[in-house]
Amino acid sequence: TLAQNLAERFEGQIEAPDQDVVLKKAADLDACCAAMDAQVGLILQLAQPRAVPAITEAASGVGFVQSRGQWAWMAENGLPRFVLLVDQQAGEPPHRVDLLLDVPNSIPDDQAFSRMVAVGRDLAQRLDAHVLDDQGRTFQDGSVPAIDRQISALYDQLDQAGFLAGTERTARVFS
Repeated sequence: TLAQNLAERFEGQIEAPDQDVVLKKAADLDACCAAMDAQVGLILQLAQPRAVPAITEAASGVGFVQSRGQWAWMAENGLPRFVLLVDQQAGEPPHRVDLLLDVPNSIPDDQAFSRMVAVGRDLAQRLDAHVLDDQGRTFQDGSVPAIDRQISALYDQLDQAGFLAGTERTARVFS
């Protein structure tokens, strides 16, 4: 409407695609992206609450660094593979730590999940924590290869759709 009013004011014309076509394309893109938007997590359930500085010190000891305002485990190229989230409520010491792999926003890796599990196990040992899946159940190591394959297939789907995981363009769509 604003463009039409402006065009009339200056005796111009508007050439634009049909709104229904544009809305259909947007809906299709949204559905496509929703099908490929995946996050995989692990929960480190602490045996006892820990102070945040103790958690971040342990995280630093296993290779996490601060990047863009969060603790991230970085790939060789300097991009985050997965992040550490500390569940702190109302100023009380945290009872858990989460590791999160945001598939579209991490670099493609055939062993993305197994890397996160290895780092998570190391961090859990340092924090006296139990490793749980993202549903809160005891984590089963036997599921690692299957999850790695699923994530790898998702990286391939993203690439085929024109969204190379871990790139700035993909981050704009999957943020």
